[in-house]
Amino acid sequence: MRLPVVLSRQEVARVLNELKGTHRLIGTMLYGSGLRVTEALRLRVKDVDFAYSCLYQSTFQKAMRRAVNSSEITKQASPHSFRHSFATRALENGLDIRTV
Repeated sequence: MRLPVVLSRQEVARVLNELKGTHRLIGTMLYGSGLRVTEALRLRVKDVDFAYSCLYQSTFQKAMRRAVNSSEITKQASPHSFRHSFATRALENGLDIRTV
């Protein structure tokens, strides 16, 4: 069984700083809300529909991989790591596990 990868606050900041433009927005949404990549891509913000703006899960995964490598984090972090990191921060801040 593999344990989920959880990034520290500093590691999250380093990865997000490496992401640019829409990829940074998506990464911020994943970490700030605990969404999955597909959920974030389906969101509609004003008139922008991420599902139809030529962004695909694989595109973000590649951008995330490059950002993790550029930030010199040795953990095998993926977009889903932002979800685990979100949940970990929520628990650290006293949220009930059933809420998370």
